[in-house]
Amino acid sequence: MITDMTYGSPLKRIFSYFFPLLFSTVFQQLYSITDSVIVGKFISKNALAAVNSTTTLNWMIFSFIIGFVTGEGVLVSRAFGAKDFKKCEIALQTAFMSLFL
Repeated sequence: MITDMTYGSPLKRIFSYFFPLLFSTVFQQLYSITDSVIVGKFISKNALAAVNSTTTLNWMIFSFIIGFVTGEGVLVSRAFGAKDFKKCEIALQTAFMSLFL
């Protein structure tokens, strides 16, 4: 079910969108810290260096995906806000095709 975020309390809608993003970011950071601690303590310093050297590459890929999804979100939001569900469907199909090809 799609929730229409254009109705109701703006503060409630913002927090309902914000908290899942906050929790996912916190869990991602906890995973990175845990990964570094486990690799550093139980494997070797070279393995820890390898984990840390790939972090930049991972963030570059994540940043590209976040940028793509944010840009696509603008198109979907405009179509959804205008109640043009056909255009919304086309924008979503195009996004999925572009992202997975």
